[in-house]
Amino acid sequence: MRLLFFVLAASLVFLSFAPVALAKPFSSKGTGPTIMIGEIACYGDHELKSDKISTFSDKVREALESEKGFSFVTPEPALDPNVMKRLHMEAIAYGPWFQKEYAGAEMVRFAESVFGEDYFWDDQNLEQRKKGRGKVYHMSPASTDAIRKIGQEQNVKYLFFCNIRDSNIELLHSIFNARTTLDERAKNLKVESEFYLIDTQSGNIYEGHVKTSKSGQILNLLGQYGKAMTAENLLQVMCEVQARNITKEAVGKGRKALEQTP
Repeated sequence: MRLLFFVLAASLVFLSFAPVALAKPFSSKGTGPTIMIGEIACYGDHELKSDKISTFSDKVREALESEKGFSFVTPEPALDPNVMKRLHMEAIAYGPWFQKEYAGAEMVRFAESVFGEDYFWDDQNLEQRKKGRGKVYHMSPASTDAIRKIGQEQNVKYLFFCNIRDSNIELLHSIFNARTTLDERAKNLKVESEFYLIDTQSGNIYEGHVKTSKSGQILNLLGQYGKAMTAENLLQVMCEVQARNITKEAVGKGRKALEQTP
């Protein structure tokens, strides 16, 4: 009898917690509107290795998760990577910061398939494109509809993409480098990218361009990391700084521009 009572009581306790235990996990953080990552990739002329992209993606995700201006959400179910790739490339091609000479071969072919090869030889077209920087724009009607559908299905306000245009370390040529080790030599460090903040309800897009660079003796740049800091380590730190700068601009200029556009 006691055993039966124990089983019954345990069952009631489980049922009382079941709605919470079985509920879809809520991964949103922050107090602002919901945001979801569509894709972070490299469509620049200098293609990055997958591990570098993964490191940068982790930094961007961490920055968005800690940003109170957004409520970060993990997609459920997972977004189709092929669809995300198509939307990302189209956002890049339509964006006012797109420059064919800095794009990878795949991105160039895609942009030419959208606008035609002659478009990018017309100085008037390119000058008009540059005037759109900092302003909201749209993609094709089909892609805009696809974005709205994703927003409805995922119940998310903003879709986020980021294209790493360039990430590089170059030795500076100087007579002062002759007597220093490779890691101690002065270097140019650069991480340059464009991000795309898309309002899933209106289909409006804000494209932001963020460049983080640093020149100087590697041991003097970030002393708090110790003398073991290598060029590779420093590039990771640069990615972290870049991720924070991207998030800051997305919350400030990007979100503000989208909220002010009907």
